[in-house]
Amino acid sequence: MTTQDGSPFQLVMTIGETEGLRITGGDDAEPTINTPAWTRITDEVANAYRNGSISVGSNITSSITMAEQSKSSPFLSGRAAMTFMPSYYRSDIIAATEQKLFGDDWGIVTQPVDSRNPDRASQFSLPIVFAITANSPNSEAAWALLQDFLGPEKAEQDAKLGIYRTFARLPDEMDQGPQGNSVFYKLNPDGQSVIANIGRALNEKTFRFEQALVQAGNEELQAVVKGDLSAADALKRLQAEAEAGQFGSAP
Repeated sequence: MTTQDGSPFQLVMTIGETEGLRITGGDDAEPTINTPAWTRITDEVANAYRNGSISVGSNITSSITMAEQSKSSPFLSGRAAMTFMPSYYRSDIIAATEQKLFGDDWGIVTQPVDSRNPDRASQFSLPIVFAITANSPNSEAAWALLQDFLGPEKAEQDAKLGIYRTFARLPDEMDQGPQGNSVFYKLNPDGQSVIANIGRALNEKTFRFEQALVQAGNEELQAVVKGDLSAADALKRLQAEAEAGQFGSAP
């Protein structure tokens, strides 16, 4: 399996969030990473990297052709049997298939869920929010334009261009097959998680703290994978560094 950015510690945090864990709390709560639950997850991720179940993916940051992307992608090139990616990756697979660059059978499943809340999506974000001011003199035209942005005609036009978006409202028709878009609508968003993620993204201190923590966590996890350090000791070190303010302050 590969992940979007190939960051081992980001994967640890993602799994933790799926289970309802948080490193940073609200208000003045101290960051908490040195716990049995986080230790278990860190150990599982380290073991998966160690035995080759998870490999570092391709982190593409510049514009490249689909042929180049297919060669660099472990999944599209056949070097990985599974990948954990955002919903837009479906467009890449379809494009690679149409260009005869990918010929394997494939399907999509929902994101991993917590067994205690099997219908909840912990990884859910709102990339774009449209807003119309209440006193706008052109509110009717604005609503008509918004309806065009999110309407079925626009979705059909995008599909013809190879653009497969996930809209906020249910499409009039959904492909129920293993490669279809219906899988993206099977889970319910966790409202508290969505609000918390937006708050963290908009809070510069929290954002910088988590960036620094992930960078340090990647280094510690590499030592765990090599067998130079236990998961428990790695998290103890991260906890001590966090409490000492080495990653900045976490609100």
